[in-house]
Amino acid sequence: ITVILNQYVSDSKCIPESIGQRILPTIFQLICHPQLSIRETTVKALTVYITSCNTHTVTSTLHQVITLLGYKPSTHQLEISTDSLVEAYKAEGLLKICSSIIK
Repeated sequence: ITVILNQYVSDSKCIPESIGQRILPTIFQLICHPQLSIRETTVKALTVYITSCNTHTVTSTLHQVITLLGYKPSTHQLEISTDSLVEAYKAEGLLKICSSIIK
């Protein structure tokens, strides 16, 4: 995925709509894989994709990632239930995506 995306970005081409529509669901599926190298490659692929996107898409993607992390700000809830926490691999991958987008 990363090689294909790099080719489009380096050639100043737009990523085809068919890839753009499918990349986020695929990335969100692979980001919780137990193998570290797959999660790292997934973050790299998303980083390449994000560099070719407009600001709206980048912001929307960041919002989706935060939603997947289950972040719901609340002033009433002082304790966090462990039942509401995201699985460790998924949380790690999603946080790396957030970091990548913010950079």
